[in-house]
Amino acid sequence: MHFKENAEVVTSELEKIGDLDRVVVDPATEEVTHLVVKKGFLFTKDRVILAGYVDITTPNKIVLKKDAPDPGEYPGFERTDYVPMGSYEDFKDQASRDARKLLWYHASVKLPGEQGRFYQSDSDKPLFYKEKRRNIPDDGVPLEEGAVVKDITGKDLGKIQDVFTEPEPFKVTHILMSSGTINKTSKLIPVDWIKEISEDFVQLYLRKETFENLAGADTVITK
Repeated sequence: MHFKENAEVVTSELEKIGDLDRVVVDPATEEVTHLVVKKGFLFTKDRVILAGYVDITTPNKIVLKKDAPDPGEYPGFERTDYVPMGSYEDFKDQASRDARKLLWYHASVKLPGEQGRFYQSDSDKPLFYKEKRRNIPDDGVPLEEGAVVKDITGKDLGKIQDVFTEPEPFKVTHILMSSGTINKTSKLIPVDWIKEISEDFVQLYLRKETFENLAGADTVITK
């Protein structure tokens, strides 16, 4: 299996539902657990798809299984939760005070000659605060293809092109990366050489000097 940035994600009937934006990797198991699909014609926001719904992949297409949910049933990548401020008792007390003021407001606007006016709480703090969360496992890393690859000292080596995995459970075996600016080359990196996976970069155990002496991907694949 291999997952390429911007590959088309399609149903079992080959109906396009979006393009791959990133893969979610569990650093502990080195498995791809979810795909993040870009918003587009069918999606009004980025959506998350379980990797287990993937049937087959080609360099430019990801085909889902027949039993995969309808496109509209996939959760959004990010959601906004409204979290109560303070403790539960603080929340109840403040909500009660605001409720009494709101009742007074509704009664007052019914008086003859009263002009409508907006109710506004004068509480010391709001009842809720907004918190953005992602619909992926807490330990999952939404690795963006195009993320930087670094050597053991933190020097930039290039960028990720593709992520290769075994069939289910989609354990990562290699990443394909490009390096260079004018004369670009592609190199295939085994997952055992990866020290750290984060959202923005992947760090290798190799030093830059060793990396530069590696054979190109074409040489490795054709051997």
